[in-house]
Amino acid sequence: MVLLQQTAVFLWKEWPKDMKGVGRDQQGNFTLTGECPHCRRDSVFMRVTDNFHYSTVGMDRRGYEVHRLVAGLQCQGCNELILGCVDHLDGSTDYVYVLHYPLGKPDDTVAEEIPDSIKPDFQEALRCLSVNAYNATGEMCRRALEASCLNLGALRKTC
Repeated sequence: MVLLQQTAVFLWKEWPKDMKGVGRDQQGNFTLTGECPHCRRDSVFMRVTDNFHYSTVGMDRRGYEVHRLVAGLQCQGCNELILGCVDHLDGSTDYVYVLHYPLGKPDDTVAEEIPDSIKPDFQEALRCLSVNAYNATGEMCRRALEASCLNLGALRKTC
């Protein structure tokens, strides 16, 4: 799990992590609120699985244990699933958001006016840009430009 966390943080370090943990009681019933990685709307995520007690991550100032809980949650907007992780303080209804998976999908939508022969390369360029892969973005933009030129009647250069 730690390796997965570190990998996800590295790959999606720019992804907004503005979820919020909301407690309902002291027995581990929590929800998350924030932007859904599937439908990209602000939503509430209800727990649909039992909690998995991942670890005890320490003690608070008053000597209470802080537990890390992981559970499957469902977006109330689109019904898709996420895996949510929170820290919970023994004896309280406080749940602090830690992370969630998946973190989101890049927006690779393009204008309808772009011809079908150009769309795939341009969409891939947008996906590359979303993860800061600038060399790959440049290459895919070059391919999209080449496809545009060919679409407009340019002659294909042969070597």
